[in-house]
Amino acid sequence: MLALQWIQLFNKLTKDSAKGTHRMLLCDQFGSHLTYEFVKNCEDHNIILFFLPPHSSHLLQPLDVGVFSAYKHWHSEWVYDATVSGYEKITKDDFLGAIAQIRQKTFKPATIKLGFRLTGRWPINPSLIIDSLVDSGRDFGYNTPSPLSSVASQDSSDLSTPKTTEQVKRLEERLEDKIDRMQQPSRRLIKKLSKAATDFAHLVAELKQNIENSEYLREQRYARENRSRKASKLTGIVHSSQVDRMKRIVKRGDDLRALMKLRPYYKREVMPELKRVCKAKGYFIKK
Repeated sequence: MLALQWIQLFNKLTKDSAKGTHRMLLCDQFGSHLTYEFVKNCEDHNIILFFLPPHSSHLLQPLDVGVFSAYKHWHSEWVYDATVSGYEKITKDDFLGAIAQIRQKTFKPATIKLGFRLTGRWPINPSLIIDSLVDSGRDFGYNTPSPLSSVASQDSSDLSTPKTTEQVKRLEERLEDKIDRMQQPSRRLIKKLSKAATDFAHLVAELKQNIENSEYLREQRYARENRSRKASKLTGIVHSSQVDRMKRIVKRGDDLRALMKLRPYYKREVMPELKRVCKAKGYFIKK
């Protein structure tokens, strides 16, 4: 309902300034506004809906790239000023009293246009995003390392902090000769420290395994609950026919789950009564 009211307001405020017959509305992957009424209203008023690919808003969404960063900046400035002025605790009333000022500083035409420029929307510049993806690949080490860098990394591995039980054990073995040459109090303390490090490494490994198991089970549960809804993911230009088909798919899944819930009742109540009536009339039902 809120999304429909919003698109009606959007149409009212932008139709007179539109350059041409159509307008385009960029949307993220939030499904709360993806209803048949919302999409049909866009089609009726020549508004092209374009849904961004999943997990791409940090690159392609003008709000995220340009406006929200400025929003966070001015909010942080206000929090700092309030703290310096003696606010011990910022309440909801304080925030609501300042939000108008923060919005006024944020939503300037220059800031909004900057978001479209940084995402390559306008002026149209797709290479801006493609180049940033290539640079990110280099930053994550997808390029092939040179032989010299490999040797250097092997030499520096001795100085790196051990992160697994195997690394802790290997470092402990290398230190045994040096520990034995120490004075008695220092040797005892180092051995206690070594034992504590080994115990902590085992504990971290166990906790890491438990976390991985929990995440795996959570992902499996999420996949089971949403298996029937995966076909409803839409990207690119969206039409009302696609949304209508998506609604039918979701309804089919809901109907199937409802029937599965009725199955025990059918076996326990309906089937015996049906057999009794048929038997009285001379019909027999095979299992």
